[in-house]
Amino acid sequence: MAGFFDWLSSLWGGGGSSAVKSKLVVIDPGHGGRFSGAVVNEPGSGTQITEKSITLDIARQLRAELEWRGWRVQMTRDDDIALAEEINADLQARTALANEAGADVFVSIHCNSSDNPESEGIETYHAPQSEAGGRLAQSIQQALIQALPGHHDRGVKAKDFVVLKLTAMPAVLIETEFMSNPRQLSFLLDPAEQGRLARAVAQGIVSFYGQATPV
Repeated sequence: MAGFFDWLSSLWGGGGSSAVKSKLVVIDPGHGGRFSGAVVNEPGSGTQITEKSITLDIARQLRAELEWRGWRVQMTRDDDIALAEEINADLQARTALANEAGADVFVSIHCNSSDNPESEGIETYHAPQSEAGGRLAQSIQQALIQALPGHHDRGVKAKDFVVLKLTAMPAVLIETEFMSNPRQLSFLLDPAEQGRLARAVAQGIVSFYGQATPV
């Protein structure tokens, strides 16, 4: 009977293959501690919402999704903390953690913000010099747009962010949506939508490695 359940689990992506189980994903919830990232007031309640809290919520859902699929996962932070007192040292500590762990993939989760409250959309960044990072970014961006119809596709972009250029493995930074847009802020704060985001990112990573696992 155990064999039947193992087979059934494999059909739906749970557990994963032994090859996939050997892969390590480092998830980086952007900001933390003294570094709040973008800060907005929630319409209606006036509650102050920080980017660092949303990125951690999404990162935790992504960790659960990847672990369910059989991947190994490590987080750069799992609480409201900074990794260093100075911003550049904090960013470098995140890449050092991934490099020292021998990660196969590095995913940094962020939220966007703009002076224009109507700005919206999802975009994924990679380091200009990383061909593999570009392919990973394309795979994740495609999965996000397919899974989240109605969200503007801002595309894949190359930029020398510290957490991208100092990592030794394929690395991406995802700007999930605009906190400064009231409608998209509601989307980002919804646990169910965070789950959809997480599943799409996981599918993008899985597809990058050629694994046919449903979202």
